[in-house]
Amino acid sequence: MAVSDLYVTDQMVASNLSLGSTITMGNDFIIGSTTDTQGILGNTINTLTAPLQIQSLAMAPVEIMGGRIKIETNGDVSIIGNLYVAGDIKSESLTLAPQTDSAFGNLLTLKGNDGLDVASIDASGAAKFRGLTTDSIIIAQGQEATPSATTGEITTNATAGKAIIPAYISEIVIRNSNITNYTLVYVTPTSTTENNVLYVKSKGNGYFTVGFTDPLTFDVSFDWWFIQIQP
Repeated sequence: MAVSDLYVTDQMVASNLSLGSTITMGNDFIIGSTTDTQGILGNTINTLTAPLQIQSLAMAPVEIMGGRIKIETNGDVSIIGNLYVAGDIKSESLTLAPQTDSAFGNLLTLKGNDGLDVASIDASGAAKFRGLTTDSIIIAQGQEATPSATTGEITTNATAGKAIIPAYISEIVIRNSNITNYTLVYVTPTSTTENNVLYVKSKGNGYFTVGFTDPLTFDVSFDWWFIQIQP
């Protein structure tokens, strides 16, 4: 049967339906097959006035490219392959799980134009950067120092802090498991020393000692902080 116009006002059932150009549903939804100016065939799905909704009831997931892209009903998206984004990536929160199959154990790695790593964060929270420029550095407070008046020691896991060398004691030991032989320790007096030099007298794995050559007759307070260098 060959007709120029066919109108079905109730229901049509067909095992196979083949159209040469366009399917239009209502006044808004259009499925078309077109050829561009270069003769390349393209298939399109468009809506003219309202958003195009896919699985608007969220009763089942959406799968694309044989399941390589999948959107769950709760909004989770999984992609098998690489993701390239030309603009910004914005998120209310970013959570990365440890990659047990990673050769270097990095959770996040940033690469430069030369393909080399310029920054990384590993599963312990340690970060590495090829270079760092900043207007300020803020060090979060670690575990509060625990003083011992009888031995002249304090114990802490912080990377910076305050301490006092009591009168008639020449030195104080700060025990910190982060200290190694490659740690650089800095101390700054915050009270008078009457021109006596406060310095790091010794350092080893898990501790460093700050003090004077001879004991003073008054308390001296000081700030300390340290940084790690790679061997």
